[in-house]
Amino acid sequence: MIGVLDAFDHGFRGVEIIAPHIKELTLHLPNCYGFIDGQHDFALAIDLLARKGDALRAMITHDLSLDDIQEAFRLAADKSSESIKVQVRT
Repeated sequence: MIGVLDAFDHGFRGVEIIAPHIKELTLHLPNCYGFIDGQHDFALAIDLLARKGDALRAMITHDLSLDDIQEAFRLAADKSSESIKVQVRT
């Protein structure tokens, strides 16, 4: 599965699709940007982080490096690990 985030320019016009097609990959192009009560959702998120960042950081139950990405996905999928937010840092 391939997830594409932040693809707002027209740079994807020349994307090679045969190789992913042969591998039967699934391509997800999520669109999760909008407005709530006249405010852009990014503005709402930035405001929330500014006001409640410390409380939100408490939700991070696991903090792993990018080298441990497989373990991060395993923890996130395994609810017996009691994971709430698994953070992966570079």
